[in-house]
Amino acid sequence: MAPTTTTAQKGESCASVLGMNEMQMDSEGRGKGDRLVWVDFLRGIAIMLMIPANLSPYYAEPHAMWYRFMSSLAAPMFICLSAGMVVLSSEKHRFDYYLIRGGAVILVGVFLDILLWRILPFASVDVLYVIGLSIPLVYLVRKQRVGALIAAGGILMLGGPLLQTFVGYSAKVLEIKFGSIYLPELPRMIASWFVDGYFPLCPWLGYAFMGAAVFKCVSQAEKKNNMIVLAMSGVVLLGVGSLLLFVPTSIIPNLTNGGILVSREGYSEIFYPPTYGFLFFSNGTVFIQVVLFRKVGHSFASGIPVFFGRHSMLVYILHQALGEYGLKPALAQAGMEKVSDAYPFLVINILMFLIVAFLCEIADLVKKGHPPRNVVLQIILGK
Repeated sequence: MAPTTTTAQKGESCASVLGMNEMQMDSEGRGKGDRLVWVDFLRGIAIMLMIPANLSPYYAEPHAMWYRFMSSLAAPMFICLSAGMVVLSSEKHRFDYYLIRGGAVILVGVFLDILLWRILPFASVDVLYVIGLSIPLVYLVRKQRVGALIAAGGILMLGGPLLQTFVGYSAKVLEIKFGSIYLPELPRMIASWFVDGYFPLCPWLGYAFMGAAVFKCVSQAEKKNNMIVLAMSGVVLLGVGSLLLFVPTSIIPNLTNGGILVSREGYSEIFYPPTYGFLFFSNGTVFIQVVLFRKVGHSFASGIPVFFGRHSMLVYILHQALGEYGLKPALAQAGMEKVSDAYPFLVINILMFLIVAFLCEIADLVKKGHPPRNVVLQIILGK
């Protein structure tokens, strides 16, 4: 049973973007309250991948290839899910609702740049900037046909490697520290936003269009064989992406010819830069996960990912703050810059999960007595 079209028409609840409330699902994926369980599950998987990925600067290189691959899947999932939920809830709200929500998500990204990383906002592109921009944009294009959404997403995505070819790709991210503020040249700023920032709009904004297309397929699953087509497309994309990433060639950048950086500022995801291989591979992974987990319901096995998915924005903020202001000073106190062995790094990750989960539980208790009314707090803490 498809969980989307009927509930969207009834307008039973609003969607979630990294922590906002979601629609109901039944035993084939519907949960108590107003949460889409399978979306929380997928978002939880993404955040559980993102925590060790964002701790990679504290882990001595080289990093294992499986670790690099797993770390690379979180961002595509987040962007696709947030855009998809806008599609499912679009009948419930007007454009200004999504404009305000998108602006609030960008504002959270600005706060993180200023307070956590101590850099000038908007010099580079954070994943929250991409999500914030995509929220009102997806609302505007929500009624387009699936094919049109895929075409738009494909143009943005495939345009990324093309821009890298013509403009070049800087291994060093444009970050302007508060201690040495300067005004970069306009071409460098444009390149940072569209080509070589952490999450340049080409290709990352394309994932929002793909997410919108995928969720439209889900909403029409009862009428068409959309899930079969989506699954087959995912398998093909995954296979082609794997070939493009690993087959020795000098034609396109990949993992065999040094066209993908081993690490960037300590981060070792395989999307520095985003290549054709990564774009195919990551989209295939997202498609397959949606097909596999669309009917996930509440169970013991799904409980942990669902918990982290419900608190994804808060988890996103907490684990990075704990890394910068907790783990980094602790390692310095121990006379270390990075953890050199896999087992201590595993222990650190487990402790991070436990601490973050504990803080999320405290946040839930606070919310019960003092529900957040500010939009930014609602996005961070959930309604």
